[in-house]
Amino acid sequence: MPLRSASLPETLAVILNDENTEVLIVTGAGLSKASGVPLYRSESGQADPFYERCGRRQAFLADPEAAWGHWRHIHDTPAWRNAQPNVGHFALSVLAEHGNGRIKIITQNVDGLLVQAGCPSDHVIEIHGRLGAFRCSNTTCHRSTRDPIVDTQHRSCPDCGTEALLPLVLLFDESLGFHQEDECHKAFQAHKAQEWMRWADVLLLVGTSCSTQATDRALELASKRHVPIWIINPASVQPLEYNTYGPPGCRPSTEEVDGRCVRHIRERVEDIAMRLLPNDDLRAHVNARMAA
Repeated sequence: MPLRSASLPETLAVILNDENTEVLIVTGAGLSKASGVPLYRSESGQADPFYERCGRRQAFLADPEAAWGHWRHIHDTPAWRNAQPNVGHFALSVLAEHGNGRIKIITQNVDGLLVQAGCPSDHVIEIHGRLGAFRCSNTTCHRSTRDPIVDTQHRSCPDCGTEALLPLVLLFDESLGFHQEDECHKAFQAHKAQEWMRWADVLLLVGTSCSTQATDRALELASKRHVPIWIINPASVQPLEYNTYGPPGCRPSTEEVDGRCVRHIRERVEDIAMRLLPNDDLRAHVNARMAA
C-alpha cells in the first residue's frame, strides 16, 4: 500500500540514519530559493533565456567586456551578495557531518551556502563551481583546467597573461566531461562525483528540476543499479515523468518504475528539513548553527 505523504519525511529520516546505507544527495536551486538566491531555471527546468544567452563560454570569448557586464548584472546584486544559509542547508550539512562518511552531497548551486552552513569540504562537491573564482580561457594554459584564479586584481591570467578570464562556473555551453578526463576544470570534480554516484545505495534529489548533466548522470547510474530514488520538490519533476527514466505520463510517487522505487515528497525542503534529522541531538546542532 502506498505510504501516506505525511509519513514520507520520517521514512526518509530512518533511511538516512541507517549505518549500512550509502546516501548521495544532489541539490539544486530550490534548496537556496528560501535564501533569496534567484533561479537560473523555472520549476519545469527551462533555463531563463537571458541567463542562457549570456552565460555561455562563446559569449565570453566573443565579447569579454559585454559578457562580464551581463554576468555582473546578474550576480552582483544584493540577492546574491546577502544570501545566507537557510534551515535546509544547515540540516543537510549536519547530516553529512554526522553520517560517518556515508552521506555525500553534490550541489549544483554556485552560491557556496552549503559550505557556509558548515558542510565538511570532503563531503560536498560544488559540481557547477562557485562564484568569486575564475579560470583562464586559454586552453593551453593549466589555469584553464586546474588551479583556480582567485586574485583577479588585474583581470588577467597570472601565468599566461590572457586577459579573457572565465568565471569558475560551468557555463551553459560547457560539458562536465563525465566520459572525457580533461574536458572540464578540475575544480568541478566531475569524476569524483561520478564515483559517488556509482556507490550510492540511495539517491536523494533536493530542489532540482533534474534537467542538467549532473542529474542526468546520477539518474542514469541509479537506474542501471535499481537504486531507490527520493525527490524533495514541491513541483513535478519532468524528466521522471516523460523521459527514459519512466514510462510516459508516469508520476514520480510511491510506485515501482523500471524496477526502481521512486518516492516524491512534494514539499519545500526548508519546511521538512528538521523532520529529516533522525534524532534530537542533530536537531540541536542545526539550531545552534542557525543561532550562531
